[in-house]
Amino acid sequence: MTISIAKPNVGDVVKESTIDDIIDALSTLETNQGAGGSIIPNASFEFDTDADGEPNCWTATALTGGVCGLSTATTGDGGASWYATSDGVAGHGGATLVSDYIPYPEGTNFLVWWMKATDATMTLKIQIDYYTCAKVDLSATETIYNASSGNPTSWMRMKKAITRPSTARYFKIKIVGGDTSSVAGTCYWDAFDVFTSTTEDAGFFTSAMTTTFDSGTTLQWTDSTVANSNGQFTVNGAGSDYAITVNFPGVYMVHCVSWTNVATYSPAATTFQARFQSTDGSGGEGTTVLTGITTPECSVVSGLVTATTGSMYKVRATSSATSSMTVTSSLVMVRVK
Repeated sequence: MTISIAKPNVGDVVKESTIDDIIDALSTLETNQGAGGSIIPNASFEFDTDADGEPNCWTATALTGGVCGLSTATTGDGGASWYATSDGVAGHGGATLVSDYIPYPEGTNFLVWWMKATDATMTLKIQIDYYTCAKVDLSATETIYNASSGNPTSWMRMKKAITRPSTARYFKIKIVGGDTSSVAGTCYWDAFDVFTSTTEDAGFFTSAMTTTFDSGTTLQWTDSTVANSNGQFTVNGAGSDYAITVNFPGVYMVHCVSWTNVATYSPAATTFQARFQSTDGSGGEGTTVLTGITTPECSVVSGLVTATTGSMYKVRATSSATSSMTVTSSLVMVRVK
C-alpha cells in the first residue's frame, strides 16, 4: 500500500483537493489496518467501501450453487462477519475468500479466528499459501483446518499453528466455506489474527471415577470434560486407553490436583499419590514424568514438561487403601515456551 500526497509550500493556501486526499488516506489506513492491531488487513471484515458484499482487502469467489457476502446480523466480533452458503446439491459449494498479501512475522506463529456453521457436517477449510519477498508463489499450500464433521454450530474461537517455508516472506489466507459436497448450510467467519506467543491458552481437564487402589489406577478423561483447549490438546482413545494428546510442541507448565475423601473408604489410606505420566504412544502405560506429593487424601503434581507434537499423557493415582473410593482430579496445562 502506497499513499502519495503532495506537500504544499510554506505560505500556500491549502486546497480542498489536498484536504480530500488526506481524508481519503486516513480512510485507507483505517480500512487496511487489522482488527485490534492485527497484521491482517480488514481482519474482522468491518470495511466494504464499495458496498459490493466483498470485504476490502479480500477476494471472494462463489462456487457453483453458492452465495456469499457480509452479515451484520450474525457476527463473532465487531459489526460484520463473512458468510458462505451452499445449496446442498452434489458437486456444488459455498464460496472462497482469499486475503491480500500478509507479511510473515518471525517466529512460531498461530492463526486464530472465530467461526460457526448451521450444519456441523459442512466441509470447511483454512489454507495458507506462501510467497517469496518478490511475491512469487512457492506452491507450498498448508491446510491448517479441514473438517466435514464436528464443525462448531455456535461461535467458537479457533487456533492453529502455521509454519512457513524458509524462503517465504508473505502469505495469504484462503477460507473455503462449503467445499463441494451435498450438505446445505451457511458458515460464518470473523476476527482473523496472527500472533507469536510464548504463553498459549491453557487446557483444563476434570475427571472423577470410582476404583480400587490395590495396584493404582489411571484417571480417565472424556471428551465432555475438555474446555478452553483451543485445539491445543486432544482427548483420544476409548476405555482404559483415554489419554491427552499434545497438538503443539513446546514446554508446558503442568499443575494437577487429585483428591479423595478419606471418610468414604476403609481401611484408611496412609499414602495417596498422583503422577503425571507419558504413555506408550497408543494410550497404554508409559513412564512417570512428574511425581506428586504423598498425603493421606490429596496429592499435587506440578512442574515443567517438554512435549513434542503427538505426545500422550495420563494422570495416575495410587493409594495404600484396597477398597473402592472416588477420586477427583483437575489438570491445567499451559504452554509457556
